[in-house]
Amino acid sequence: MKKNVSLLLLGTLFFLASVLTSDASYRVFFLDSYHEDYEWSQKVLQGIKEGLTGTQTDLNVFYMDTKQHPDEAHKNVMGQKARAAIDKYKPDLLITSSDDAQHYVGRHYAGKNMPLVFCSVLANPKNYGYPASNVTGLLLRTYHKESLKLLGKHLPSVKRVVSVGDDSPTNLGGLSWMRKDLAQAGGDIRVKVIKYQQVGTFAEWKKTVAHYQDKTDALLFGMYHTLRDDSGNTADPEKVMRWTVSNSSLPEVGLTEWVMRHGGLMGVVVSGYQHGYQAGKMATEILTKKKRPSDIPLRAPEKGKIVVNSARFRNLGIPIPRTLTRGVKIYRK
Repeated sequence: MKKNVSLLLLGTLFFLASVLTSDASYRVFFLDSYHEDYEWSQKVLQGIKEGLTGTQTDLNVFYMDTKQHPDEAHKNVMGQKARAAIDKYKPDLLITSSDDAQHYVGRHYAGKNMPLVFCSVLANPKNYGYPASNVTGLLLRTYHKESLKLLGKHLPSVKRVVSVGDDSPTNLGGLSWMRKDLAQAGGDIRVKVIKYQQVGTFAEWKKTVAHYQDKTDALLFGMYHTLRDDSGNTADPEKVMRWTVSNSSLPEVGLTEWVMRHGGLMGVVVSGYQHGYQAGKMATEILTKKKRPSDIPLRAPEKGKIVVNSARFRNLGIPIPRTLTRGVKIYRK
């Protein structure tokens, strides 16, 4: 009899613990514009998980895969699937990353009851109906001024730069912001961007890089991840940049870390991890402290990091300044 009572008590306690755990757990849906193997997406997700540390959450992740499939038909289908998955899951909070997730999904929830935290958004947030009563988040603002100043400081002969990138909405949104910001900077930055080029294919990219070899002092790169190869497939981003540094005599300034990882010279870059981490912290404030999203201002992570490629310095015959050997991230091949 005592044994049966003990088992009954244990069972009751286990049931109560399960109920309490379930009640205390928040349902969070994370919608990523890209794919699971994409490095930026991995860093954002890592940051979100760490930003949610201490908050008991059930995290549901959905990838739209628009970087590998940038056609409109795919984006529309994945947007519909994502919205269906969100409505079925009924999350306590939605986190959306990068512009496609906002355009095809997030904007439909602006002004509704469910809290929404966005991150990695390059375009004007007003395009998506943000901010709204239930929306806050992080703007992705490249460190273009800092990167151009870094280039000018260590390569004084560089006066003109041409920006070359893919024609993705993400890149176009970033360039729109960068043009306005640099125009307002005026004479504060000695190195000037004299041309902005967006291309859709790797073949066009090759022609563009070759065309500007004697028309500018350096090339600026951000996104080149949706370029199509001759078969219509997405070109391998690393192969794109490796080809570039092998066929160009111009120094590169990168606005994203993978430019230097793939062989480019230098840049001040944004961090996917920081975007995810701060989005996770915002979500924690909303879920556990019951803070209203509208009371959390939109912002951008304030500090970028300097990244250089020592092999590219050697290849261009440029000595690496001692100031770029300490406190910076160095790629060596």
